Amino acid sequence: MDFPVNSFILETTFSKSVPITTSFHVMPDARLIQTNGGDILISIKNQGWKFQCKNQDVKIENSLYFAEKEKVLETTCIVVEGTLKQEINKITWSLEKTN
Repeated sequence: MDFPVNSFILETTFSKSVPITTSFHVMPDARLIQTNGGDILISIKNQGWKFQCKNQDVKIENSLYFAEKEKVLETTCIVVEGTLKQEINKITWSLEKTN
């Protein structure tokens, strides 16, 4: 099943540019690879997925997963960085199954 293109809209009342960061957290057993084109390939439980985000900087960062009360696991997350330049901003992203 493919996911449709998704987006979220951010509104600001600031009169200047405002930097933003949005994180998409993944399970610890997922493996992330960034392509030369900036897409993120996700491998989890013999499934492949592709994350894309238009007109924004995308990268992979280390993260923590709080699995249980006394158990913390290292993992990674997808980070989208950008700048709000208008009163209303639309950030468009997609998650597509590749196999």
